[in-house]
Amino acid sequence: MIERRRFRRIIFKESIDAEAEYNNEKINIKITNIGEKGFEFTCDRKLFSLNNIIIIKILDKYSNYDPFISKISWIKESEKKVTCGTEFTKYSDNNLELLEKIFLDNFKKIFAFKKVVYIGDTNLEGNVYFAKYFDWQGMAREELWRKSYPLDFLKEKIVLITVEAHISYKHPLFLYDEVLIFVNTSNVRKTTFDLIFSYINKNNGLIIAEGKQTIGFSDFTGKFLPVPEPVAKEAQLFLIQQK
Repeated sequence: MIERRRFRRIIFKESIDAEAEYNNEKINIKITNIGEKGFEFTCDRKLFSLNNIIIIKILDKYSNYDPFISKISWIKESEKKVTCGTEFTKYSDNNLELLEKIFLDNFKKIFAFKKVVYIGDTNLEGNVYFAKYFDWQGMAREELWRKSYPLDFLKEKIVLITVEAHISYKHPLFLYDEVLIFVNTSNVRKTTFDLIFSYINKNNGLIIAEGKQTIGFSDFTGKFLPVPEPVAKEAQLFLIQQK
């Protein structure tokens, strides 16, 4: 089951085995869901405290990857188990590679566009100018089209149009920050569908922004047309659910 919260998150039907190192002790845990911000896991021991650092190593087929350094962000206890939420405190490139692999294994498809912040992207305050996020959204969309979607429909007098675009800003970006922009689809309808964008600071794992574009198709007179069948079929492969 995949649900859309503040950020993309996978809820596993069967938990993933992992090992947590906490206060120099190793504990077996079960990861029940995972997102770009952190994990949720369960165990049978009541020994965790809020904001303490925990090192999580995912086992089995993911055991060759680096562990995740996280902090405990919340705890729920019952008679039979303890459930904890974590937030990543930093990423390595190897961590990001593992996250992408887990998403690939559980999403039908995932697409990531990489961008580095340069001087021309920043304003007088030194952070990224707000309009640049829309530029990057457009770049990510074009790269997605180039690599994943059939473009033959553009030869058939069909126009690709942006019906609506939105970005929610959460954290600033600065010179030479590296950004990953994940792109998925949602709400595939007869004449439109949504592209969902998640902007991640590769240096620290923070969710910088989230965006959405509603994409439509029309003829040269502006009349809406059904989403071309090859495009609708491909959009289903990137599909996530949104609340």
